[in-house]
Amino acid sequence: MNRLFCSLATTLLALSAMAQQRPPEGYNYAQGDFNGDGKQEYVYFVPPKDAEHWDELDDLDVLNGVLKFTDPAIPEIFVKQCVMGAPRNLGDLNGDGTDEIGIQPGWVTSNWQLYRIFALKPEGWIDAVEPFTIYLDADDFDQNPPVKKLSGGRVRITTYEWLGDTIVPRPKAVKVK
Repeated sequence: MNRLFCSLATTLLALSAMAQQRPPEGYNYAQGDFNGDGKQEYVYFVPPKDAEHWDELDDLDVLNGVLKFTDPAIPEIFVKQCVMGAPRNLGDLNGDGTDEIGIQPGWVTSNWQLYRIFALKPEGWIDAVEPFTIYLDADDFDQNPPVKKLSGGRVRITTYEWLGDTIVPRPKAVKVK
């Protein structure tokens, strides 16, 4: 009986630990090793509490989303002017042993957004490359992502700009911090 109880308790503890490693249901998430400890964790996007009622707000500057992690030791990332978003594991772009996070933010006023790539450094989260402009209706980002890993700690980013009456993609290679 005692052995059965211990076995059952061990199984329940293991299942509980596994359940805590998954993001809460209903959130956009990505899996990766974001802190370089060799273990997989999840990052998930939590929208601002007033995101659904943005049109009733006097101050849109309060609409900042948060990237949270299933490993509580990893600090959160506040994403300015972001009411929705899907974090993406971009892999280890700079060769430091941690996966970088990309997020295509959703905002209330425009299809023109800043794409962000975050890297965890000893001092905290930084922009791994300068945030760059994307146009949300221009491409299928699943098939043509705005970030592509190159060699030597560089990535190709695709920005967009107006040229006459046309929106034009502008790819360029940049170094990852």
